[in-house]
Amino acid sequence: TTLRSELSQGHAARRGKRSDRAAIIEVASVSLRDALSRNNMLVLQALIAASLAAATSAAPVACVTGATGFLGTELVAQLLEKGYDVRGTVRDPTNANARRLREVALGLDKLASLTLVQADLLGGADAFGPCVAGADVLFHTASPFKSSGITDPTAQLVAPAVQGTESAVAAALATVSVKKIVLTSSIAATMGSFADKAGGGCFDEDDWNGSSEAKIHDNGMDAYRYSKLAAEKKFWSMIEGADGVAGATILPAFIVGPPRTARTDGESLQNMVAALSGETPPRGDTPMVDVRDVAAAHVAAYETPGAAGSAPAEAHRYLVSTQTAYRRDDLLSLLAEAYPKAVIAARAKPAPSAAERAGDRVVFCGKNVAKLDGVAVRPAAEALLDQAAAMLSLGAVALRPRTGPFGRIRKFFSRRAGREL
Repeated sequence: TTLRSELSQGHAARRGKRSDRAAIIEVASVSLRDALSRNNMLVLQALIAASLAAATSAAPVACVTGATGFLGTELVAQLLEKGYDVRGTVRDPTNANARRLREVALGLDKLASLTLVQADLLGGADAFGPCVAGADVLFHTASPFKSSGITDPTAQLVAPAVQGTESAVAAALATVSVKKIVLTSSIAATMGSFADKAGGGCFDEDDWNGSSEAKIHDNGMDAYRYSKLAAEKKFWSMIEGADGVAGATILPAFIVGPPRTARTDGESLQNMVAALSGETPPRGDTPMVDVRDVAAAHVAAYETPGAAGSAPAEAHRYLVSTQTAYRRDDLLSLLAEAYPKAVIAARAKPAPSAAERAGDRVVFCGKNVAKLDGVAVRPAAEALLDQAAAMLSLGAVALRPRTGPFGRIRKFFSRRAGREL
């Protein structure tokens, strides 16, 4: 009762649109229920502090799931830079990834505006309650992204993607404060292969993947694609049945661009680690998009009037991608030119002519992203060079210097001498 009284008094001093007393009571109720269920006074104290901060702040409050991921970290940073109070869900608020995210916030002088909440994709709606309670918007980015080592597609990809989406959205819909929800989907939800589009046309927001479900046990990529499709379908079914809550989905291609931390345990970052280490990166020719543009699209989908909505879903999907597939060989040439003293794997094929490049198939032709304020997809080469520079600067990877003929001789005798000793 005392807590509710304090929250109501603090809330009365707030400015702007967040003037609903019920939203503040909701923060207190969820905080108390969560803390008491864990029988943990430290959790209780932290949640009360977050609730009081939300009650007395005029800043919009955003809940970001998957906050320590490649995209999640960039999204959190952009929201903090724009003056939001951000709550981010993480698996473990005490691990290295959470520490790195706090360091990002500290570097922006926004540490006080960031609160980390422990939640798991399979933890049910209650796990996301403390994040969405009293928030204005939910950005649901958390979802498994892997295409290799898949032995059980349902358990490893589909269930976490669908159940995580259902739980996070259900938690948001149960609030009185969340009015918009933005989901990270994927271009994978529009197509299973380029052959899905009859006549070689391009894919846009009106397209839905109709081929991957039947192949989820055949290969990891189709298992991943179907998990994104199933999660987005679940999202729209929940939004269309909700009252007074608008939704939007962002459909990025393979995400590249500069990371904010030295974390490298993701497919995009591992791809660049391989390329900068002198190896042939595993990812083949692929459409891609800069992580900064993807994060900006999420924010704009919330802030741009009319960008979020309900039916038809196709009007509120936003495909962000280069139009054509960027060649893996071009990545190698790009890095070799940028770092001439480093060991970079050679191209597998000669560089194509200008005429051949002009004939590259336009794979994606998203038409809705132009509606988002301030969002544009930058060239792949710019994104990749910025990614390489950032990862080197952060110490996430180190270049292998080229060794000339005399250097190789010195190395040979040095190793021989070592063996003799």
